[in-house]
Amino acid sequence: MPKADRRLIFIASYGRSGSTLLDRLLGGSPAAVSVGELCHLWGRAGLQDQLCGCGAPFSACPFWSSVVTELFPGDRRAAFQEVLAWQRAVNRQVHLGPLLAPALRPKPFARTLASYLEILDRLLAAIVRQAGRPVVVDSSKNPIQAVTLRQVPALPVHLVHLVRDSRAVAYSWQRRRLRPEIHWEKSFMPVWGPLKSSLQWLYVNAIFLRLGPRMASRHLVRYEDLAARPQATVAGLAQALSIPEPVVFTGPDRCRFGVDHTVSGNPARFQQGEVVIRPDEDWRTGLAPRHRLLVLLLTWPYLFRFGYLGGRQG
Repeated sequence: MPKADRRLIFIASYGRSGSTLLDRLLGGSPAAVSVGELCHLWGRAGLQDQLCGCGAPFSACPFWSSVVTELFPGDRRAAFQEVLAWQRAVNRQVHLGPLLAPALRPKPFARTLASYLEILDRLLAAIVRQAGRPVVVDSSKNPIQAVTLRQVPALPVHLVHLVRDSRAVAYSWQRRRLRPEIHWEKSFMPVWGPLKSSLQWLYVNAIFLRLGPRMASRHLVRYEDLAARPQATVAGLAQALSIPEPVVFTGPDRCRFGVDHTVSGNPARFQQGEVVIRPDEDWRTGLAPRHRLLVLLLTWPYLFRFGYLGGRQG
């Protein structure tokens, strides 16, 4: 498939905001392939051999085995370790300036970045060839990863900025959830308090608001709208992104998921068959009043900006 046809949809959000759901729904377009959190391909998938969304260990997944064989015909483990080292050297908050302004890049950083971009370019080309679809949907969420991907030559990056009420996010981060992808032991997702989750929510959304104009396009989606009107919301987004409407919907609020070869993400990526989509509003009764007040005081400017306190979305 020619490079000119290749595009990336990057779901930009803070954790626990519904990015896995949106990733899979957009991946239901005949032109798109859902790959989950692609930034975790080298570590969680490649080195740790966590489960792919298809249910198989990464090393046993036929889709990713074909992609990896195309990338690394030799020692895969050594290659994963090398690329992960490049990623960790590049994807740091202190490098946001050099990533946005090439003139600020020290020579060692520029060399590492060039190596990392070259493998990202080859990775995306391999995914597109294996999937037979030109649009890759990546729900990595990491702001620095989004800026890095923007540097890949001839790759239009479309930013889908997914937001969720910070109070709902704070409540979700307090929940203890199993990580089924870690199949060799019982492991749980991290639990964060409302202070940490609120500050991270602010930081991530502030960065993505600033990055929007630098991407091929930016589209704001609220989780609450997606959960309340999934088919209509995704249809509108697909039209804005100029991709065919996803065919996974079987009704206004339900869809039928097949097998997606997703790397990392919410456990919902393993769901198959008929799924009814409903808004998760448990925070309204579950979030302690003092925590609700704390989150509100910390995040109210962006809650207003995104329309949660009567402001205009944008």
